[in-house]
Amino acid sequence: MKKHIEMAKTGGMILVTVPNFSGASLTRLAYRLVGKEQYLRTTHNLGIMRRKRFEEVFVQDRLECLFCDFHGSVTLPSPPIRGVVEVFEKINSFVGSVVVNSSEFSPDLVFLGCKAK
Repeated sequence: MKKHIEMAKTGGMILVTVPNFSGASLTRLAYRLVGKEQYLRTTHNLGIMRRKRFEEVFVQDRLECLFCDFHGSVTLPSPPIRGVVEVFEKINSFVGSVVVNSSEFSPDLVFLGCKAK
């Protein structure tokens, strides 16, 4: 990450997205249900999955925070079965219009920063 920040010009933007594996997220719950939570613990830095902590990681490296939050709505994967796809599209459309930027439902944690002078 430091290399990316070094390469950015003063006033340049840095955008970082990571999968949302916060403790209460549906994504993490899915890993728990299939017995893969230990895989997450060994391959991801779960300590930064809280919004404030995620922001702190970048602000200390001369980045001004423009946006830092959970982003997006949960999207249910649809099995490729005629008729079922349309049902899932309707469900996802409804869920997407209601649930936004939530540590429980959003699939991503996003940081947008500007390199300070």
